[in-house]
Amino acid sequence: MFENKIAVVTGGARGIGRAIAEEFRRSGARVCVIDLRSNDYFVGDLSEQAVLEAFAHKVIADYGHVDYLINNALPLMKGIDQCSYEEFNYALRVGVTAPFYLTKLFAPYFAPGAAIVNISSSRDRMSQPQTESYTAAKGGISALTHALAVSLAGKVRVNSISPGWIDTDCAVYEGPDADQHPARPGGKSHGHRPYGALSLFGQGGLSDGGEYLYRRRHDPPDDLSQRLWLEAAGEGLSVKTAICYYSRHHGNTRKVAEAMAGEGEADLIDVTARRMVRLEGYDLIGFASGIYYGKFHESVLRFARQYLPQGKPVFFVCTYGGAKGGGPRDVAELARERSCPVLGVFGCKGYDTFGPFRLVGGIAKGHPNARDLENARGFFQSLKKTYDSEETR
Repeated sequence: MFENKIAVVTGGARGIGRAIAEEFRRSGARVCVIDLRSNDYFVGDLSEQAVLEAFAHKVIADYGHVDYLINNALPLMKGIDQCSYEEFNYALRVGVTAPFYLTKLFAPYFAPGAAIVNISSSRDRMSQPQTESYTAAKGGISALTHALAVSLAGKVRVNSISPGWIDTDCAVYEGPDADQHPARPGGKSHGHRPYGALSLFGQGGLSDGGEYLYRRRHDPPDDLSQRLWLEAAGEGLSVKTAICYYSRHHGNTRKVAEAMAGEGEADLIDVTARRMVRLEGYDLIGFASGIYYGKFHESVLRFARQYLPQGKPVFFVCTYGGAKGGGPRDVAELARERSCPVLGVFGCKGYDTFGPFRLVGGIAKGHPNARDLENARGFFQSLKKTYDSEETR
């Protein structure tokens, strides 16, 4: 998808910027990083005009065009008590002037279908004490996005993403530091999914509402970066899914889970694997099991009790030889207790030699068959669309 594409990433030697750059590289793009820190392309201070001009000259001399410009570099964060006049202006030069000037320098060289992604922040409207230089810069890049989107309409897509608190060291916090913001903005965190988002990239100009607000408090930068480069390519947002399954005997449930996982970004988690699991980073969580005496296997319910986070959208998958009985009823009740919306239930026949069925050679032989698996794939695709519509409502 990104073969021979040229991606420019500012502040790409660490944290979110580094993760974005790595994702582009893994996808076949050629990446031009500029950062004060050591990197394999260009080391320089984004606050200096001559540095920006030298960097842009090198990019065009090396590759001749730009497909993606990711303005990510972190502006200085200091507050009213400690920030000097020079430091405040330095933050603005890095956070606002550099994105503007790089866009101006690359303007004649943007390829057809090019995109600019400006990394803003939720801090531009949910400020914390003593962050004035950073907050002003992030507010500036948000406003600059609107203006550039209009100016470059029909030529380059220009959008911003506003992450919440992103801990690039992936530390775990407790107490007051675990709260995203003292004002506690409305709504629930849905992991690294955008909260209340509209489509980020339209067909040019200021597209369909214009921004994403990422609400996760400690979102791993690699997860965030995957969404950035997918959106920069105009490919749509992926839904990171976990399918937690119990599958024994004939592997019926695993076959269905694998078919679903092949349709998108989904991890399969065996609930009997006896390892610590963190589901907070997933957008959507599925629970899958064969039917045992009319219900899900007890190990699935135990797993859900231990690991299911509050408020996560869930779905259920079951395979059965005879009647499915109550199916996922027990796990669904737990989901309701934890305010987890249930988006759907999929069931299909599965070869069953459990209990007395063994005496007759089993029932539902040959299932799940090709049609069952195709139906499972269709269910999963529909499920993701349902999730997107719920998220973007």
